Amino acid sequence: MCGGSPRCSRLLADRLTVSYQIGKTGRPFTTGAPLANKRPKPGDDGSQQLGFGLEVLLVRPPATPARRPGERDLQANPQTRMKLQALTSYLPAWMRIAASKNGPDAFVMDLMAGPGIYRDGDTAQGYGSPVNACNAALRVMDWMAKRGREWRCHLRFVEPDADTRASLQAQLARFEGLLDFIVLPARAEDVAAQLARESRGHPTFALLDPDGIVPISFDLISLFRGRPFTELLLSFDAQILMRSPAAGQSKAITDFSGGEWWRDFTDAERQLDLESYMPQLCRELNQVFPYVALQRLEFPAAHANRAMIQLCMSAGGREEWLAAMHRARPEDATVIMEFAADLERRGSIDDVIERLARLAGRTVTYKSILQQLFDVGVGEREIHQALLFMRSVGAVGWTSWLSRHAVPRPRFSFAPEPSALRWDGEERPPDRPAAVRAIAH
Repeated sequence: MCGGSPRCSRLLADRLTVSYQIGKTGRPFTTGAPLANKRPKPGDDGSQQLGFGLEVLLVRPPATPARRPGERDLQANPQTRMKLQALTSYLPAWMRIAASKNGPDAFVMDLMAGPGIYRDGDTAQGYGSPVNACNAALRVMDWMAKRGREWRCHLRFVEPDADTRASLQAQLARFEGLLDFIVLPARAEDVAAQLARESRGHPTFALLDPDGIVPISFDLISLFRGRPFTELLLSFDAQILMRSPAAGQSKAITDFSGGEWWRDFTDAERQLDLESYMPQLCRELNQVFPYVALQRLEFPAAHANRAMIQLCMSAGGREEWLAAMHRARPEDATVIMEFAADLERRGSIDDVIERLARLAGRTVTYKSILQQLFDVGVGEREIHQALLFMRSVGAVGWTSWLSRHAVPRPRFSFAPEPSALRWDGEERPPDRPAAVRAIAH
């Protein structure tokens, strides 16, 4: 169902009629005047302060209906609650930057949208990501209108199941005529290319959150490569991924990983070794998006093991998402792994390695190394990582320890036959003698 043509997404800041149920009070919020005149003050029950100083309404869902078979309960699924809370914090900030620094249009798409509402215990409910995205879009449109600028957010929600789709459409009915939203009765893999074409040239945020790993594929992700101000958020069950080889899901893992390389990361029981597989997956994804952030969390009470990977085009976007995740993470959740891959830094270290390969067969001082790299434009941290990596593969060795201030001064002996090397992405600890390490600690 479409909330109207793209033009219907234009929110007139001076006259609107919208009805909400706000916060804990359940008071109706109806505007027949500018939204600015009706917005609750920060700190009231009906509002909360989120990233970048943007105020976003808390909308209370209607009374809890009878439980449906298989319905997800947020109390029993804290990983879902955490994701929704992180998105509620992050999306308004992302939209505000998209609206301020880019053109008048942006796209938000949920490729596995779900019902739009979830049970939260026996007496409460919580909205899903499509409703939260629509609420955030309205607020940012209002924020831009008060500054004399028009901004339109086009929302696309993909849901193949008829009953789930009917629930979602019922929850989105309140946004008819206010936002350009479409609920697509399709599978994500069937419409992803179409959505990528529609949103090309505009800021885009896409969420992929399947029950397992299907239908996320490397090819699907690559549809969004090379696009400025585009982000993808992948959320998947790490436990299912780990057991997929033994369960005969080889094709699904190959599609997800973008190749057969994952086979090198299986153990004797034909399970994926996630501790080594996940960082390599981030490095592979780093070829599609310059900034990648992985968090893998365990929720002991719910026996859940969840991984979330953010793919974005800026270091700032990555830091904002990690901060939103930190705020949303429940106390009983255990962070098993955090990993960040940075294509820009990887390229810098590869440049250092390529330049140092010219010293093959020579023994030089630290000063000579710095002179060799005078025009590369990198810091000593990148130089040290390049040297530590080259030492790990036998391409160089040195005396003393790795510092321009080391006494005695180190001398570096490079292997006589250089090979084409690329940094493996592993951040190695500084090379310091025991006495210096003891002082540091």
